[in-house]
Amino acid sequence: MGKIKKTLKVKLFVGILYSQVFVLEQAIEILKKKYGPLDPLSSLGLLNKEAKEAEEEATRWDFQFTNHYEKEMGPSLFRKFISFEKLIYPDQISQIKIETNQLEEEIAKKHSPPTRPINLDPGYLDLAKVVLATTKDYSHRIYLSKGIYAEVTFSYEKRAFKFYEWTYPDYKSPKYQEFFFSLREKFHRQLREN
Repeated sequence: MGKIKKTLKVKLFVGILYSQVFVLEQAIEILKKKYGPLDPLSSLGLLNKEAKEAEEEATRWDFQFTNHYEKEMGPSLFRKFISFEKLIYPDQISQIKIETNQLEEEIAKKHSPPTRPINLDPGYLDLAKVVLATTKDYSHRIYLSKGIYAEVTFSYEKRAFKFYEWTYPDYKSPKYQEFFFSLREKFHRQLREN
């Protein structure tokens, strides 16, 4: 019989799709109030220049992988990732997904059209994998609680990320991978410091 061990904390991040910068900024301010300060990009090794524009561009990219969101969100979307200094327990991710869904709804009431001005996808990273929270069930997703499922989007093996047939194409892109490698290094440092 295996012994139950204490669960280690994990690194919270949110993938954000948006078209309007002021909506993004509003969402980030609310997320910071809920989950604490963001990781500075310099601590993720993603900042070469001091300028604010360089900081923004380091984790903001044109989103051109699918037109799935165009009807709700409009064309010309951007993807941005943010991560939080404070670590969480993995079982908190279902409540965080519920809260980010509620935040999407609140923002939509204030800033519609488009129907969905922002898309917030929380997930977490540990040393072995990247997990996304979702409201949609599928064969490779595990039910957590309160209508929320978890998906291992990719894993980390032999110093590389391993993708699956369900891994979203954008998550396989070099820019995203650079972000997640940097985030994993930051998380590893935090674990050693604690």
